[in-house]
Amino acid sequence: MTDIVPQDIRAAANQMEIAVTAVDANVPTGVGDVASAMPGSTSAGAATTLADTWRTAYQTWVTASTQHVASLRQHADDWVATDQAQAARMERLARGGM
Repeated sequence: MTDIVPQDIRAAANQMEIAVTAVDANVPTGVGDVASAMPGSTSAGAATTLADTWRTAYQTWVTASTQHVASLRQHADDWVATDQAQAARMERLARGGM
C-alpha cells in the first residue's frame, strides 16, 4: 500500500514554486537584442522570432506549473479533509452511531 503524506505533497509544491519563481524571473530575452544590433537583417528577424518563441514557451511553462502547484496544495488539503472525515466517521461507528 502506498502512503500518502500531505506534508510531502505540500513540500513538493513549495519546491516547485521556488523553481517557477526562478524561471519566471529569468525568461531569456537577450537573443532579441540581435534585432536592435542588426536591424533589417535576416538574423534580426530570426532572433525576434526565437525570442518570441522562448518567451511564449517559458510563460506557458510558468502558467502550467503555477496551476500544478495550486493543484498539489489543493490535493493535500483534500487528502487531510478526507482523512479527518473518515476518522470522525470511524469514531461515530465505534460509539455505535451512524
